[in-house]
Parts: sequence; structure tokens; C-alpha cells
Amino acid sequence: MNRSAQRARSGSWRHSCLGSAVVTQPVPGEYPPPQHMLRDLHIEFEHAARESRAWIPVVPELADRRGHVLLGVFATIADAIGGGLAALAAAPGWIATADLTVHRATPIAVSDNSVLEARGRVARAGRSTVVIE
Repeated sequence: MNRSAQRARSGSWRHSCLGSAVVTQPVPGEYPPPQHMLRDLHIEFEHAARESRAWIPVVPELADRRGHVLLGVFATIADAIGGGLAALAAAPGWIATADLTVHRATPIAVSDNSVLEARGRVARAGRSTVVIE
């Protein structure tokens, strides 16, 4: 089992980037709350000023009946990254997801020790809209 999968199975972790050093720390008890789906996904993040990446261990519970990762899992990780980046870009204002498009070219099969990774970046940030790719 790789290091990310081991950490993910042992508890929730948050990664944040400060300058060029990456700091890893446990997610505070307040967020996500105990019954929140992000805790169930064991999501991990790395953030930079205008870029972010996140990953989750791919486990059988995330698969459809054919053994492929559910499209909703892709949408959830994309929304988590997009929301985090948009919140930073829009601060001190507020944000809400207005449009989310997920393209999956081929199904991804669930296998031992595999990790689903998503990357995002701020493409544009204006007064009322933030575009994340």
C-alpha cells in the first residue's frame, strides 16, 4: 500500500503549501463533521496560490456494479478542489458552484492501492465569477 493510501485509511489529513514547504496536519475536528461524506472519502489536498491537487484512495465502495469508479466520485473531488480554489480567489467574498462539468473518457477500474487524483487551477478570477479548470 502506498503512503497516501495508508494515511487515507488511517484518518483524514489535510495538506497545505506554505511557500515552498509542504505542511501536513490532521484535519480539525470541526470540519468536516463526523458524518460528512468527505471524511468517508479520506480526501487529501495540496494547495498552492492558484493551483491545487487532491487525491482519494480508490476502494471497492466507490465502484459501480462493473467495478468502475462512480462518476459522482469524480464530481465530488472536482467540486472540493474547485470550491477551495474559488474560496481563496474570491476571499473575503463567498462562493457557490454555478456549473460543474466532468468528462470521463474511459472508465477507471477499482484496483488495490490505486489513488484517484484531481488537479485544478484558477483560470480567471473576476468580480463576480471565478473559473477553475
